[in-house]
Amino acid sequence: MKIQKIIFKDFIKSQMFIALFFIFIYFLIDFLEKSTRYFPKYHVPLGTILKYYGAQLPKIFTDILPFSILFGSSYTFFQMTRKAETSALLAFGLSPYKIFSPVFLGGILFVLIHGITSEFFVPQSQQYFKKLETYEIENNPLEKMFFETHWIRGSQGILHFKEFDPLSGNLKSVEYYTFSLLSKTLNVSYGEEASFEKASESWVLNKVTRYSFDPVYKVDNLETLVTSVKYEPIKVLKDHVSSDQVSFRDLYQFIDSAEKRGSRFYQREVDLYQKITTPFLNLFYCFFSFPLIFPQEREKSKYLYFVFCLLVVILYNVFLLITKNLAYLGYVSPFISCFGPFGILCFICFSRLELFLFPLRRLKVSDTNT
Repeated sequence: MKIQKIIFKDFIKSQMFIALFFIFIYFLIDFLEKSTRYFPKYHVPLGTILKYYGAQLPKIFTDILPFSILFGSSYTFFQMTRKAETSALLAFGLSPYKIFSPVFLGGILFVLIHGITSEFFVPQSQQYFKKLETYEIENNPLEKMFFETHWIRGSQGILHFKEFDPLSGNLKSVEYYTFSLLSKTLNVSYGEEASFEKASESWVLNKVTRYSFDPVYKVDNLETLVTSVKYEPIKVLKDHVSSDQVSFRDLYQFIDSAEKRGSRFYQREVDLYQKITTPFLNLFYCFFSFPLIFPQEREKSKYLYFVFCLLVVILYNVFLLITKNLAYLGYVSPFISCFGPFGILCFICFSRLELFLFPLRRLKVSDTNT
């Protein structure tokens, strides 16, 4: 319907204007703060300053997006009720769900935009921002995001290496220790490098010198030696590295690889689940604006309801912060720490939606009486 297209356009315009306004205010405050000390201290040129804030844009956009949707959808229906447009549409028999459907579809659209931006644009932009801030502005050496453990346990031995080449996927300066059931060293093998063989799904040492100790001491020179180690080196995110610099896929692979080797990183698991729940906030914040479709007897009641929505959002973020800190300490499951507050928010959204359906029923009763 044409009216739904108009509502959709008004919602998108309001939402984008509010999002850009919030981003502008954030950059303005940050620039005023850093222009007094940080930028003059390192003599940062104008071009680097523009790149500095441009690299932050995807991250700030995804952070602000859910709040801008809450304000944008509420503002859209505020304006429509003030002009009595929603009253006219309801009087003509248009369902409130059809009035709300353009905003609902807009929420779904922004869920997709948020997810795509977080997965493909935020990690690269945050890595570039870190490089720009650390290397180009502060002239500090860049540190790797990951560090690899140099010991990998297999079913019958342990593999030690000095270097892992991520481009070729090979290990350099490799040592392989095999043990008996009584933890007695059977032999030690030294190889120049090791590669992962897909056929045997194991690491294979090349140009090997093997020292055997049981039953007699001897030395063998081998071209290759198949080990019992079937895992890649564990990649561990350094503590100072934010999970925003890593995509959902890479973070999941990192956590899954660590769990297979008996390690758990609660903070990274929380960040992984938050990458799932955060985009859907764009959709559920839309539902807060649904009761604003119905005409209210007093204008003040709409503003009180909007204040209630802001309080719910604030309480959600406070509760989320508490559960995340508990999950970091291991007191709460990382899954519950993110999906618990999210589930409560969903319940509030739908319960308020059901509670505010009484104006619709009241309208239907009045129509039948007349």
